[in-house]
This record gives sequence, structure tokens and C-alpha cells, in this order.
Amino acid sequence: MAINLGVTEATFLIVFVGVIVATFPDVPWGPLLIAVIVVTALTPVVFHPISRTTWVAVERHVRGWEQ
Repeated sequence: MAINLGVTEATFLIVFVGVIVATFPDVPWGPLLIAVIVVTALTPVVFHPISRTTWVAVERHVRGWEQ
């Protein structure tokens, strides 16, 4: 969950700041809001299997295979 949250927040910042920098004086706030909401809603769903696998790998590395 922590990995997924971090990736989602990073994706949000990249899209938000990228669009603002690319269109600076006339920022399209309406389409930007829609794009950021869509990206922020879809990123956790798409990234979930990868973050789950990464977390299991980190846990196995820390705890080891024998328990």
C-alpha cells in the first residue's frame, strides 16, 4: 500500500507540474483537473500487481524464506 501510494503521488505531481510548465501562461485548469483525477484514480489500479510483488520481494528479503 505504501509503495502504491508513493507511485500514485509521484505520478500526480509529474502530470500536474508537467502540464503547468508546458502551458504556463494559459493553464487549462478544467482539462488539467479532469486529467489529474483520471490519472490519480487509475494509477493505483494499474500499479497494484507491481506494488504487491515489490512489497513481497522486500518482505522476503528482510525476513528471509525460512520462518
